[in-house]
Amino acid sequence: MLHGISTRILGGESMIEASPARAGWAAQIARWSAFLTVTGRSSVTVRKYRRTLVNFLADTLLELDAVTEDDVVGYLARLDPRGAMRGDTLRALRSYYRWAETHELVASPVQRLTPKAPRSSEPPVLDDEQLMRLVLALAWREPRRAWTALLLYGTGARIAAACALTREDVWAGRLHFRRDVKGGYPYSVPLVGVAKTAVEELELLEHARLIGVCPTRVRQWLDQAGHDSGVRAWPHLFRHTFATRLARVTDLRTWMELMNHRDPSQFRLYAHANEDDVRSAMEAATGHGTLTGASSGA
Repeated sequence: MLHGISTRILGGESMIEASPARAGWAAQIARWSAFLTVTGRSSVTVRKYRRTLVNFLADTLLELDAVTEDDVVGYLARLDPRGAMRGDTLRALRSYYRWAETHELVASPVQRLTPKAPRSSEPPVLDDEQLMRLVLALAWREPRRAWTALLLYGTGARIAAACALTREDVWAGRLHFRRDVKGGYPYSVPLVGVAKTAVEELELLEHARLIGVCPTRVRQWLDQAGHDSGVRAWPHLFRHTFATRLARVTDLRTWMELMNHRDPSQFRLYAHANEDDVRSAMEAATGHGTLTGASSGA
């Protein structure tokens, strides 16, 4: 079953013929994928869920209608608890079996299992020195790498959407994210500052795509830059940094538009106060200088 499904769903050729049962499961996964697409899931999420489900089948050697709750629990227990694999796998399984149960194809073995809620701790951010060290390390290897990092930092874009950009997405003084955007919601940001410079430099390279490489290659660039600079980095770290700095200087509505967020509760993760914010707020609230000036003149 597994080879037949993975070959059909993920692409590729094989000399092994899939049995009718295997072909049936492949068709069901394809129907589920189509359902996710038309109900608003982004292409990135659909591919991620589909690949996760196929990996689960390949690792467990189970038929989809034979999976039990104990099978799922045992599989999740073998995954690294420190990473996102447990949550990602459970979300994909819940999505598939929720769809399958609605179509009366199979009872869900994951009905009682829920993904662990993400932690609400402050996201990691880069300070100015760390950002500079990373950019210099990237530029030392290849200027395009540095401009890519500055594009991510200057726009707060997710890596998949950034790698899908082309020259046609640059117009009217804005950068338009139209492909591989989370949730399938296209949006645009004004091209100003470091983002404008980064886009202008990347356009000179004349690749089919603005950055010219896939997200995996960008992650490899940042891993290498992390070793070179001593600053651990990954693509989403630039988005965290952009979001945190943006939250300190703008209102919720503007923040949500530039971050392409539909959930306002995300704002509180980034709008944490620092010591300067606290002191400024205290001085503004208590009329710093007014009463002290009056008392000194009394």
